[in-house]
Amino acid sequence: MRPLSTLAAVGALGMGALGWALREAQALVIETIRVPLATASALDGMTVLHLTDLHAESPRTWSVGALRQLERLEPDLVLVTGDVITQPPGLRPATRALVALRARLGTFVVLGNHDHYHGTLGQRVSGKIGRFSHPEAVLGVFREEGLNTLRNSSVRVETERGPVQLVGTDDPYFGMADLNQAYAAVDSTEPVLLLAHSPDAARLVGERRCDLMLSGHTHGGQILFPGGLIRGMTNTALRLPSTYGLMVIEGVPTHVSAGVGTANLPLRFNCPPRATLLEFVGPGRAPEALA
Repeated sequence: MRPLSTLAAVGALGMGALGWALREAQALVIETIRVPLATASALDGMTVLHLTDLHAESPRTWSVGALRQLERLEPDLVLVTGDVITQPPGLRPATRALVALRARLGTFVVLGNHDHYHGTLGQRVSGKIGRFSHPEAVLGVFREEGLNTLRNSSVRVETERGPVQLVGTDDPYFGMADLNQAYAAVDSTEPVLLLAHSPDAARLVGERRCDLMLSGHTHGGQILFPGGLIRGMTNTALRLPSTYGLMVIEGVPTHVSAGVGTANLPLRFNCPPRATLLEFVGPGRAPEALA
């Protein structure tokens, strides 16, 4: 048998990589990360399920069904950092899937850039903006189905160890995050978890208290080359220490989630979808400091 030509070999390799990337995009990783706290607070011992970037387009979107894998978890909070949808038909199915998750203190959601606008695949790939939606309508469906929403606002939740404040911004990517408004009712003596779709919001925090910012938007790079030969795309103005995970950005402790869904292309490579259970650990039992 004659050996395969170089072109055929490259083609076979490419098809194999494509098949792998298609499968990986539907292989949800449920991970647990311990978050060390610098000082004792009501966050110690709390568990938070961080979800982001479902990018639901219809009831059949894979990420919507994947949330059923998380229904066995019982965290204190479920925090969703935006881009719940890409197209309107996915809104109510995704919302209902989020509501089905069990959280002792509730599920809270903020808006991302895709929750503000819808575009065709061609528009999204080319970077053009599709027609804007009405975020009030999106938030209305969230509320109708029982999701707690934060839009440049805050809420205090009571735990056995004391109050924890949740602060949520509108979408930072389109410049709609207003931290003055979001922090207006915040007590700086109490711990704060900040929800902001894009980690670029770290530039706006300043001296405000933020024990941990939760963000998405980067998809973890979505397609990562082995060995870091090419830096993963994050679609952020800031150069991040990593495409996802625990990190410090502009002095702000942050967890950037790789997200559950995909955008533009239904592919992931070396970066599977993730649902992350954050376990907060107080001083004296923290495994290691944030990098």
